[in-house]
Formats: sequence, C-alpha cells, structure tokens
Amino acid sequence: MRSNSWLLAIVLPFLGCSSGSSPNLVDAGGDGGLDGRADGSSLATTCAVHDPTLATADATALFGAPAVPTFDLYLPAATWEWLKVHAREETYVEADACYNGKGLGKVGLRFKGSYGSLYNCFNAAGENTCRKLGMKVKFDEYVPKQRFHGLKRINFQGYRYDDSYIKERLSYDLYRAMGIVAPRAAWAKLRVNDEEQGLFGMVEQIDGPFVSDRFPGNGEKNLYKEAWPGHGDEAFLISRLETNTSKPEVSAYQSFSDALKAAPESELRTVLGKYMDLDYLAKYMAVDDAIANFDGVITYYTNGTPDVAGNHNFFIYEESPQKFTMVPWDLESTLSLASNYGNIPAWQTVPADCTQQYPVWGGQNQVIAPGCDRMFRAMAADLSAYKVAARTLLDTHFAQARMETNVATWEAFIREAAAADPHGPGKADFEKGVGYIRQELPRLRMRLEHLLSGTVSVPLTFSSTGKTDFEAMDAYGLMLGTGQMSNAHTTSSVELNTTDPLSGTQSCRMVFNFGNESGIPYQQWMSYSVPMTIIPTDTTVLTGIRLTLRSNVSRMVRLDLDSLNNPGAMKGIRRGWDLLADTVAKTIEVTFAEAKTPYWGGTVNDSLPLIQSTVSGLFFQPQCVGRDGSGQLPAGVLDNGWVDIDDVEFF
Repeated sequence: MRSNSWLLAIVLPFLGCSSGSSPNLVDAGGDGGLDGRADGSSLATTCAVHDPTLATADATALFGAPAVPTFDLYLPAATWEWLKVHAREETYVEADACYNGKGLGKVGLRFKGSYGSLYNCFNAAGENTCRKLGMKVKFDEYVPKQRFHGLKRINFQGYRYDDSYIKERLSYDLYRAMGIVAPRAAWAKLRVNDEEQGLFGMVEQIDGPFVSDRFPGNGEKNLYKEAWPGHGDEAFLISRLETNTSKPEVSAYQSFSDALKAAPESELRTVLGKYMDLDYLAKYMAVDDAIANFDGVITYYTNGTPDVAGNHNFFIYEESPQKFTMVPWDLESTLSLASNYGNIPAWQTVPADCTQQYPVWGGQNQVIAPGCDRMFRAMAADLSAYKVAARTLLDTHFAQARMETNVATWEAFIREAAAADPHGPGKADFEKGVGYIRQELPRLRMRLEHLLSGTVSVPLTFSSTGKTDFEAMDAYGLMLGTGQMSNAHTTSSVELNTTDPLSGTQSCRMVFNFGNESGIPYQQWMSYSVPMTIIPTDTTVLTGIRLTLRSNVSRMVRLDLDSLNNPGAMKGIRRGWDLLADTVAKTIEVTFAEAKTPYWGGTVNDSLPLIQSTVSGLFFQPQCVGRDGSGQLPAGVLDNGWVDIDDVEFF
C-alpha cells in the first residue's frame, strides 16, 4: 500500500532488505513434478489427483464460488523458511498447488506487496512484524502456458489494513456496476504444508489474460502499470509495461502523454478526449470519490519536492493508439475517512499554490494537490458527466440500504473463516472492522453529496498559535479531514451546536449512543480525532491546552495527543488527560508535563518529549456512563448523550 517506484527507491535502502539467492530447486525426476530437489529432499503432497479441467474452467465460477475455497501449497520446509526470510525479494519458488483437494500442478509462489504491506512489515533486524503477508501464485512460472480457471496469476491479499476483509470486494463491485473495467475479487483459505495460513482476499491479476478477457479480440495491446498520462519518458513507459515486454513499443502512449503536456489550458479537455473516454473517466472518478480512494489516482505522493511526485494503484490499457482505458487496483485502504485527507483540495479544484505539500495518513506521507495535474484539470473543466454519475451512484449502487445489504452478505459469507483465521485480527476485531464500514457509509455518502454540490468547506484543524472557536465552521468542515470511530454497537456523529453553544454562535458537539459489545466488557467507546494545521507540530515550547467542555451528564472525557511516536497508538494508548465534563460549561487547563497514558494501558515505552515535539492532532473520547460491575450497560439500557467542546487553544 501507499507506494510507488520512486518512493520505493527512497525507502528501500533504509529497510534492511536481506539478499541471497533462491534455493536451487530442480525436477530430479524429469517429469515436471516436484519430487526431486538439489538437496535430495522429496515433496510430500496430499493432492495426488490432478484435475486438468481446472485449467479451462470459467473464472466466474471461481470468484462466485458458493463457499470459501481452500488452496493447499506444498514445498520443502527449508524452501518455505527461506521464502519467509527473503519475502521482500519477491522471488518465486516451486510449489505444488491444490484447489479444494484437486491437484493443479507445479506453480510459482512468492510473497507480494509494496511499502506498507510488505517492505514496512520488517524491522531493522529483518524480522516480520506483520500478522500476515500477501502471496502471489503464478501458474505458468514452471509449466509453460499452464492456467487455472483461465488465469495466469492470482493474488492472495493479507489485508494488513482491513480487519473486515471486505473493502476490496465492495469497492471493485461498485466500479464494475458503473461500467468500469475492474478485476474480480473474492476470498480463499490458504494452507502451506498443511499449516493454516488463514483467510485471504483472492483478487484477479491485471495482466495479459485479464485484458484478453475484458477486451475480446483486442487483448494483445500494451498494458501499463502506474504510468500516468503526461508523465514519463520512453524509458519510464517501457519500465511500466506489463505486456509485450520482449519487443516494447510505446510510441502511441508517448504521443498521448506529450500531447497532454503540450496542450494549452483551454484545449486540455479536448486533447484528453481524443485519447480517453471522458464519460468513462467521469464514472471512474465518481466511484473513486464514493469509496474515498485516498491511496489511488488522486494522491500524489512526494519525497520532499513537488516536481518529484506520483500517484499509483491503477493500470492503463492501450486499446488503440488513440484509445486508452484506466483500470483500478489495490483497494484495501478504501471506504474510510480516517486518513486525514480532507485538508487537501479536491481534484475538481486547482489550488492557488501548487508547491504546497499536505500531510496524509497521520503525517506518514506528504502529497501535493491532484488539481495541479493537467489530466485532472482537463476532467474538471466540465463536471456535468461526473455529476450525473455521482447522482446515479448515490441513488442506486451506493444507496445506503443497498450497501448495507452488500456488507451483510459478505460479512456472513466469510464470518466463519475470518473467525478461524490464526493470523487474522480475530473474531471481535473482524466484527469491529465490518462495523466501521457501516458507520462510515453515511459519512461517505455525505462526502460525495458535498463534492457533487461543489460547495467549498474549510476542514477543521487545530493550530498551536490560535484559538479554535468554531465560529467560521460549517457542518461538513467538522467531518472533512477528521476521524470518527466507535465500537460496532455504538452510533456517533459530530455536529455544530447552534441552539445552545458554549460561547459565541456555535460550538462543536459530539453525539453518541453507547451500546454493549456482546461478551466484551468496557467496550463502549467513540473517538473524534482532529489534525493539527501543521503536521507535525512542535509543542515543547508551550505549556499545555485550554478548552471549554460540557456534557449532558457528568462524565469523563479522554483528551489525547496524537503523534506518530505513540508506540501504543494502534491499541488506542496515547499520552493525554482524563477530563471531567459536567452539565455546566467549564474551562479546563491541562499541562503537557501531566500527560499520562490511560490507567488501563499498562506500561508503554514512550517518550513524552518526543511525542510533544511531533504532535499530529488531538483525540477526544467521551466515556460511557451507567455501566455495571461487569463492564456492561444493564440490559436494555443505552447511554445516549453528548459532549460539547469549544475555544480550544494551546498556551
């Protein structure tokens, strides 16, 4: 996730990637099997029955299977251990593959991923710190032209960032529903040498067989991965080819790219329309906006200078020298507004300053505004088709009821496999992950409605040099770039209080209806996170934070400092304060020197000076009241309440 070739060139030297050659695997028997190895070992397999019909079976049956299928992979234990140590090299090794107990033959197996889902999973000592890595199987790596359901490759996604396992399926389905060419996705269970690896997303590879299927009779042309129109010379375009690599010819794409770069501003849209279907692009971007694809084409990651930036997670197919079609890819980090992306101008607008950089993913990366790109400016020159597509989505495929039905369908389909996954998040976190999607759906729809309206809102941020009094805010600005989360059986929202504000004409109100999680005590919670205007912000020269609080009943409110240097952040453990809010408004001051981790957080090896020098935002967490000794609200009781905040300032 969140990577591109230029970004990997920056980070890989610091990742401590190990080096070494792959094991010398040979077919000692000479029969194409996996019985013999250079070390004299033999490969035991329980899939002795080869099923040749699986090679040509319809892939629709694979991705539409009535139950989650199981793939078995067998290879020497030493080879498997080598592969795990050298995962970042993405080297194929031989394995014997089976599908639901039927033999597929010899295949290539390797780990897969990018910066966030593979390379960043290893610490300085070369140890894997992620619960599960994605894998790729290549059916013709050792047996020429071998296929499985007509597929040459298949991806098994580890879903490091998606405890629900279902975001990719939901997102790809939306693209296809709007007529966008997209891969199919489902799920599969994997075993290696009879050891359970867990539940994975099963995603069709975008490659030669893919384009042959999607563009029948026209599937022998150039397929490019992450080559954005208007960027890249001939050498770069050749490096991005996925097909026709033995005799690369990229002059058509280069002509398209050069034409877009050279076009006067007034002719950008006309030039783009000569090479790409503008209605198709409008539908693509409507879906992209609906699912909040903040790790896709709208995100221009930069390594420090605006002229060195790039987007990723897309393919472009050259149907003809004057027809290029975009295909989405890697949709794990979708259907969530928790990336703090709201501070970046939408692609539909051109910012006044195209050199400005914006922090995303809590300050992990910097990006530039997508509206500075010539292709986006061409699309934004006429948004009529985009508005039609967005309205169609909101009224049909992305309607609240339809999405809730789809979420429920896929949750039920994989629930048993997800709960049994030995390397997964576990049953409780799986259910939370699904719950987060349900909670985000109304906000995602609100965001698309807002983009459709063309209204400009200012995202809420906190500054260390001024007071935030919410007087200039609008309701959408409270959501834009902020994060809202709660347990699955709690509903929450943030709104402007204009009827009884703490001061002035309006203040911010967190509204919640706390509910129990079955069998899990003290798990009634919500959080509202607000980023700093400057990320990171150094507060070491300041004393503390002052704010005004009020609640519908007397309750504690946890206020935390957010920072990339909070080692317990993934478990909700941060430095902060427990504040008492009453029914009467009161101004509270806290000092940074008094910031502590919550009492339930245990011992965390953090550094207050380091956290204080790298503050990325504030977390507000109203606490549930009315729980009994079991940590649950009494049966039939909900804590339906609110907390007002106002006049937030650092001093």
